[in-house]
Formats: sequence, C-alpha cells, structure tokens
Amino acid sequence: MKIINYRICEDNGTPYTDAPGLFIYSEVKNFDRGPQFKFNPVYRRCEYIVIHHTVSGNWTSPLSTFNHPGPAAASAHVIIDRDGTVVQCVPFDTFAWHAGDSQWADKGLRKGASSLNQCSIGIELVNWGANFVKEGIVWKNDKHNNVILSEDDAVFAVSKHGYPKEGCGWQIFPPAQIDATLQVAKALMETHLTILDVVGHEDIKKAWNEAGEQVFYNNDP
Repeated sequence: MKIINYRICEDNGTPYTDAPGLFIYSEVKNFDRGPQFKFNPVYRRCEYIVIHHTVSGNWTSPLSTFNHPGPAAASAHVIIDRDGTVVQCVPFDTFAWHAGDSQWADKGLRKGASSLNQCSIGIELVNWGANFVKEGIVWKNDKHNNVILSEDDAVFAVSKHGYPKEGCGWQIFPPAQIDATLQVAKALMETHLTILDVVGHEDIKKAWNEAGEQVFYNNDP
C-alpha cells in the first residue's frame, strides 16, 4: 500500500479504485478543497493521525453522516470496516472535520491548537464502542437500539483514561481491521514525514474532571 496523489494505491502505484480487493474510494461532501483547507509544509503540515471509532456496525452509516451537510457536519479521511475494507473519503492533502475541540499541545507547529483538524488525518474504525452489559452469553447495549454482540465480540475493560470508572463491555477490534489500520498508518507515515504521533480521539478531547470542569486529557502528556 502506498499514498500517491493523496490517495491510497497498490504497491505498484495502481489506484485502488481500479484494483480488486477490500478498498472503496467514496469522496464525501463535508470537506472543502479550497487552499485554506489544505496541509502545507510551512504551517498547516500534517503532524498527527487520530484514530476514532464510529459507534456503528458498518461503514455505510458514518459515510452517510459525512455526506449530510449542516452546522454539525463531520468527515474523516478513512473508514475501516471490521473485515478490513478501507474506505477513503477525503484526499490526504485536505482537512477533514473529525477532531472537534481537541489538543495535543506538547509537540509540533500547531501546539496549543484548539482543534487538530488543521494538522491531522482522521481514521474511523467501525466499532460500537463501550456501554455493553453482559447478559448470559451475549453483550447488550441499550443505548444503541439494543445492539447485541456475541460473547467473544466484546471485552470488559476501563479505557486508559479511566472511562467509565466502574468499567463496561467494549466491542473488540478484529485482527483484519487492526491489520488494515496498521497498513494505512504505515503508508501515511512513509508519505507524510512530518507525522509526530498516532493518537486516539480520547487522548486529544476534553473530559469532565473531579472538580466538574472540562479539561483536556493531555494536560500531562
């Protein structure tokens, strides 16, 4: 896998749009190709890869969201399905709207920025996330229209930043999805030599502290 002309390609340079396999190029509406929305080597260079989860069971749901305009419009560069299917939605020279109010303040030209959209590439992994409760041999999530997972498709855990404190069931990321994510990240880092870190959305967002204040997790990176 390589990045050529800001799109994912085969190792021989063949665009994935022309090759068989687990790849789809589906450019979405919620980004702007104007020069003010592109990375450049002087100021708005790409310095981070941000990994998210979709809170969905398939890649078509976030793609639909990315094509829905409005004040809360969102987008990401790539969606990776659970079987390893890679869906590129935004060219890699252009901002996507995935990070929101975010910060990773200890490094880079954009340190202290209030949003990492201007210096990051967003990757969405298809996954329902947290809040599953074990009921017999299945995991059930009442918050997401009673989504039910098999016994081996979730794990009880607390996130690295302590959410939630009492723990809960989280949907796992299958090997094919992890492998595809590593391939995409490796290709991006070989292309964008300015990338400094690969972070999760939880690393860069705000959260409520014990004093009832919203603060960035990375105040002590």
